[in-house]
Amino acid sequence: MLGDSAWADKYAKREIGSVRSLLLAIADHRSVSLYAAIAVVAFGATVSRDQALQYLAEAAAITLISYPFVEYALHRFVLHASVFCRNRTTARIWRRVHFDHHMDPGDLGVLFAHPGLSVVFLMFLSALAALGFGDKGLFFPMVWASFTSFIYYEAMHVAAHTGLRTSGGWLGRNSRNHVRHHYLDDRAYFGIGADILDRLLKRFAETKDTGARSSTVRNLGYDSAMAARYPWVAEGYARKKALAKSGPPSVG
Repeated sequence: MLGDSAWADKYAKREIGSVRSLLLAIADHRSVSLYAAIAVVAFGATVSRDQALQYLAEAAAITLISYPFVEYALHRFVLHASVFCRNRTTARIWRRVHFDHHMDPGDLGVLFAHPGLSVVFLMFLSALAALGFGDKGLFFPMVWASFTSFIYYEAMHVAAHTGLRTSGGWLGRNSRNHVRHHYLDDRAYFGIGADILDRLLKRFAETKDTGARSSTVRNLGYDSAMAARYPWVAEGYARKKALAKSGPPSVG
């Protein structure tokens, strides 16, 4: 299984032109293999107990209903929160999980979510669901459903960034909207695997009509003035670009 850099080197040179090749590509990344292994273990722990089908159905229903809300809230209010740049530790994390990705959407080396953070977050959501419904037996089914849904998220994200397009339908619409999020307006198109909240809240109506490009679509609001006051994101990004020999960085 490949890490971020090795995966990026391999698939930057290959065309992902079908859903089958997309699935094979994401399966080649070690973080997706980790998520799949956790989901399989959780599924096994669930089916070995009584009322397994009921638990699996409940977990699937909870995940399907909550997925659009969790994805939208996390993307809009956490990943785009430039306030994280104000602390040295959170700045390093924020740069890895989202800033670098927006500065260079074509960099496949930061395409996948950080597996350590993702595992902790998904385990937390699973435990929260079990506690919220007052049934600790729901934990393993929720782990299965949460990690399976996250693999779906990664697949949708990879599809949007590797050029896989369809003329219409779910995959095509969400992929095109995510491309708009990176190249047109970072204040809209927050749904990657589900765009229902974008549509309900009309988060892309204005930019879709006018074609206006957001001034923060690359730096997420972390401009030169913020970099002068809170330099850690800019310094980290500069080191990364220097190592890649890609020329001088700019956050302005």
